[in-house]
Amino acid sequence: MDMLAFALVLAATFCWGADQTIGKLALRRVDVPVFNAIRPTFIAPLIILFALLTNSLSYPGPFLTVIAILIGAISWCAVCELYFYLLNKVAVHRILPIGNSHPVWGVFAAVLFLGEEVTLLIFVSAALVILGAYVLVLKGKETDHLK
Repeated sequence: MDMLAFALVLAATFCWGADQTIGKLALRRVDVPVFNAIRPTFIAPLIILFALLTNSLSYPGPFLTVIAILIGAISWCAVCELYFYLLNKVAVHRILPIGNSHPVWGVFAAVLFLGEEVTLLIFVSAALVILGAYVLVLKGKETDHLK
């Protein structure tokens, strides 16, 4: 992996971690449904502006529109509601590792449904992610004293 790609992935990872921690702070002042309704509304104009500036705003057809609506309903509605509800109830260090294990399930789904190559390294890496998440969520002293 080249250094620019690595730096961008690392920056994205830091942003995701900060996003979830800042989200927990916001949830102290607003209900989960209101928070999840506000989150995407401010970025939508920027996405549309970017699409217009890059000439990439085109209608993908009915099938892909339905897929996009389905993914949006699952990820931006059901999953965000559940995730931020739990984040509001439990310490961040317990929820974040489990919530961020989604790439493992994506890799397994890619192997199962897309026929991507299976290697021993994939399974070892996935096992380490799952083990790491388990260790981070072990019952211990609750550190979320600012709740």
